[in-house]
Amino acid sequence: MIDRGAGGKLPPAPSYLDAIKATLPLIKSPENHPSAIAYDAECQGALAEHVDKLLDHAEAAGWDRTKAASAMMYLSAKRLKAKADGP
Repeated sequence: MIDRGAGGKLPPAPSYLDAIKATLPLIKSPENHPSAIAYDAECQGALAEHVDKLLDHAEAAGWDRTKAASAMMYLSAKRLKAKADGP
């Protein structure tokens, strides 16, 4: 039997974002200017652990890791295009 608490309602389920916040450190801020040669490598270094963890979560949920990585690339490109296209 599920404990619904005093009000008879289920407590809110933690969101995916809450789960990510609880398991990942904050993303490191850049030290270089976006036009600096080292900027891209620095950004990749700051995001690598997060991408690895997201792929780990997708794989643990039953998704193929390669397909999940491909989906992440597609979604990233789609979001950049949508932002460039405007509202």
